[in-house]
Amino acid sequence: MRGLDASFSSASREWFAARKAEGYGIFVQDGWTGAESPAPTHDNLRNAREAGLITAIYTCTNLRPGSETVDRAEEACGDEWPHVSAIFIDVELKTTEFIVHEACVYAETQKPTAIYSAKWAWDRFADDDWAWA
Repeated sequence: MRGLDASFSSASREWFAARKAEGYGIFVQDGWTGAESPAPTHDNLRNAREAGLITAIYTCTNLRPGSETVDRAEEACGDEWPHVSAIFIDVELKTTEFIVHEACVYAETQKPTAIYSAKWAWDRFADDDWAWA
């Protein structure tokens, strides 16, 4: 299934419908990165769902308790939370194995959960002390 992430854009229902027509099946939204001004989480999830896409979120631990990041992502989703199909724990910035594990265990009590990352993060931090995976 083809997926997309337009987290830091405010995408309209029509935009998502066009992506659906192009063959995309899932939209993954930033649930919470730790920023005080969150991405347009709720509206993007609603617009994607109403356009017929499956929705999921990712949330960054970034050296904060994993349960906090999952709870803040749920708050950002608002009434779209019940429609979110999965939670991806984003491991791109410095964190610890304990925090990622705690986030995964906590998230799994609510939704299917997986670890999400990007190659740039592993390339960037590969020589750092925290690179535990």
